[in-house]
Amino acid sequence: NEEIARQKDELGERANIIRDIVYALAHDLRTPLAAAHVTMKHALAGAYGVLPDQYRDILATTIAANDDERRLVETLLLVARYEAGESSTLRELLDCKELIVRIVAELRPVAEIKGVALSEELPASGLPTYGDPHELRRATVNLVANAIDATPRGGHVVVRCYESGGYIAVAVEDDGYGVPEQHRDHLFQRFGGGRPGSGTGLGLYIVRRIAEKHGGSAGYAPATPRGSVFTVTLPVAHE
Repeated sequence: NEEIARQKDELGERANIIRDIVYALAHDLRTPLAAAHVTMKHALAGAYGVLPDQYRDILATTIAANDDERRLVETLLLVARYEAGESSTLRELLDCKELIVRIVAELRPVAEIKGVALSEELPASGLPTYGDPHELRRATVNLVANAIDATPRGGHVVVRCYESGGYIAVAVEDDGYGVPEQHRDHLFQRFGGGRPGSGTGLGLYIVRRIAEKHGGSAGYAPATPRGSVFTVTLPVAHE
C-alpha cells in the first residue's frame, strides 16, 4: 500500500511538472508569435516598402501559418489552466451573433489563402449569453479553423447561430473530408483527433471543456452529402 501510494504521488508530481512546462512554454511563445504577426501584417500593408506580388503571396501564407501557431499556443494555455483547475469564472453578457461576425472576418483571409469559401448565416436579432468572452471566442475560433483545415480547395464552411430550446447553438458546417465513424465517439476527448487537419487533438477537447463550463455542450454530426457539423450550445441570457 505504501509503494502504491508513493507511485501515485510520483505520477501526480510528474503530471504537475509536465503541465507547468507546457504552461510556461505556451505563455512564453505568445509574445514572439504576436510580434511576428504584427511585423508581417505591416510588411504586407507596405509599411516597409512596396513588395513584389510573389513576395506578397508568400507573406500572406506565412501569416496564415503563424496564426495557426498562435491558435495552438492559446489552446495549450487553456488546456493547462483547465487541467490545473484554474478555468475562468468571468461572466459577461455578450452577443453570439456579434462574436461570430468578428471571428468570420478574422479567419476569412486564412480561408481564402487555402481556397475555402467562409461565410455566416445569422439571425436578424442578437443572441445574448453570459460567459468569458476570451474563452467563448477561443472555442468558436477552434471550430472554424478546424473546419477550414479539414476542407479541400473549392470547399465551403458556413457558421450558423440560432436559438433552440432555451439554448444558443453555434454550428460550423463544412463539406470537407468528414470524420471516420470509428473516431466519432472520441472527438472531444484529449488527443481524440479523428479528422484531417485535427492537429494535436486538443482543440476539440478544449471546445467541450469551455462549453460545459458555461452550462452548455459540444457535439458532432455528419453533414450531407459529405463533411461535418460541429455544434456548441450555450444557455440564452434572460433579462
